Order: sequence, then structure tokens, then C-alpha cells
Amino acid sequence: MGERIRARPRGRFFLLSLSILLIGFGGINSAQNSVILFFSLLLAALATSGFFSKLNLRGMEVRFSPADRVFCCEEGAFLLRVKNKTRIPKFALWVQAEGRKAFIGDLSPGKTAEVPLSLVFRKRGVHPLPSVKLYSLFPLGMVERWRDYPGGGTVTVYPRTFRVLPHFPRDFSGQGEASRWKRGSEEIAWLRENPEAELRKIDWKAFARTGKSMEKVFTSAQGREFIVVLDPMGKGPKFEENISLVASVGIFFMKNSVAHHMVAGRFRGRVSEKNLDDFLTALAILKPGNEEQSRRLALELQREFPGHTIFAAITVPNSPLAELLSPGEMVFTR
Repeated sequence: MGERIRARPRGRFFLLSLSILLIGFGGINSAQNSVILFFSLLLAALATSGFFSKLNLRGMEVRFSPADRVFCCEEGAFLLRVKNKTRIPKFALWVQAEGRKAFIGDLSPGKTAEVPLSLVFRKRGVHPLPSVKLYSLFPLGMVERWRDYPGGGTVTVYPRTFRVLPHFPRDFSGQGEASRWKRGSEEIAWLRENPEAELRKIDWKAFARTGKSMEKVFTSAQGREFIVVLDPMGKGPKFEENISLVASVGIFFMKNSVAHHMVAGRFRGRVSEKNLDDFLTALAILKPGNEEQSRRLALELQREFPGHTIFAAITVPNSPLAELLSPGEMVFTR
């Protein structure tokens, strides 16, 4: 890539240029050698500043990469590495990406500066890294000169996540606290909305928070394993909400060492520290599926997990997965 350096004069450039012209005009009319000499010095300084400002941006290398996991709608940490590949020092350098600016300062020959930048992506998926603008006002601050560098790669933006409660109410907001309830050898595994639930089975805290009749679902405390499934059929905001919901639940299970099996896109298995990126990547690149995919998945689940309670995130209530699984298993229906 050629070193295409652009320039944009600032307001003070025009003021200084006008002042120099007035001084030069006055010197010529008055025939004062000192004024003419001063005019020549100012004109030379203005001309040479352009040369030095160009030289200040030549021979630079910029590399841009994410420094950590990047989640949708959250500030992601990125690292810019700016290297001076020349034998002359660089002065007063700045970088800018997606409207975020950072000051580098001076850079000695052969040295590399690492600059952290925080960027926000509003959609999950694989996105190209944004271009980077390297610029400087050196030496007089009259002209801004810059060079654009391509991002040079992609970043995988994971789904947005939430803090979830251990009992996962249908309309979860991450507010309040929850504890485990036990009844003999059983404990509450989940909550589901059921207007006809018996009074003794209603979770009154969830009812006060959501205004809905949330029924306690009990299961054996021994050997319990959650089977959580994301129905591939769906699109739009609700489908995105369910992807975020499954991602949040998977992270909760991992952090709390809950026995589970996650079925989400191409990911199958238990979420752990080792495969967390695989799990989140599968959700990040997942595209809305069709009715046939939903039907195949439902039949696969019935064969693979007979007798298990399956908790499904379903966007379309009449999808094949919703029809083939009993209504009591659709805890995550949105």
C-alpha cells in the first residue's frame, strides 16, 4: 500500500496565512528590509512545516487486534500497535477508529507503542476490523495530516449476555436474588408460566416481580442434568433475544458447575472454560433456520434424550420443535 497522506488545514492556518500576507504587503510598501526578512522567515516556516508533517507520518506500521472477548452491545477491548520503522523520531501522534481517539505521543526510531481502544459492535457475528486513522498536528498545529490503515482482519462478536438467576424466570431481568428450594429428595429445577398452577407450587417472589403465575418445577437433586436447546427456527429481535438467553444460561451453568448438555447451533455438549469460545462462536455465527431444521432437531432430541426434561428456547410457538415436545418442556418460549 502506498503512503497516501492526506491533509486538512485548520482555522489557525488561514489566520497565519493572512497575517503573513499582510506583513509581506506592509514590508513591500514600506521598503523595510527587517519586515521583509521577517515575512520571509514566516513564509519559510509555513512551507517547511508541511514537509515535516508529511515526514512525521511516513514509515509507520499499524496493527489492530481484539485484546479480549468481544460481546455485542458492550465495550470491547482492542489493542493498536503502532511501530516507527524509520530512523527518525516521530512526534505528537494520534490514532482514531470508529470515532474513538487515543494519543500516542512521541515515538523513537524502531519503537512500538501499544494503545488500548474500546469499541462497541451492535450486532453479533463476524465483522471486519475498522480502519485506523493515524494523524498528527506536528509541528505547528496548522494542518492536520493523516493516513488511513485498513483494519486487516475480522473480529467475532459474541451475543449479548445477561446476568441470570438460578431459577430462570421466563421474563428474566437479572434483578433480585434467588435461592434453591428443596422438597424431600427433590429441589426446584426451573420456573415456568402456568396460570392454572396449584397455589402451593407458585413462586410468589417471581409472581411479585413479573405479575405472572410462575410454577415451580421440581426434579431430583441427585444426578440432575439440564438439557438446554435453541430452536433453529425463527428470526428477528425475538430470535436474537433467545440466542442471548441461551448464551447467558450456558455461562451461568459453567460458572456454577451445573450438570447440563447444551444444543445450540453447531455446539453440542457441556460448556466449560476450555470450549467457552467454541460455544459463543457457534451462537455468534448462527443464522436463522427453517421448519425442516427444527423438525430434524426435535426428532434427534427425542432419540438422544428419552425421558429427559428438555428446556427449549423457542421463537415461533408453532415450530415443529414446539409441537413435538410437550408444552411443559418449553420453559424458554418467548
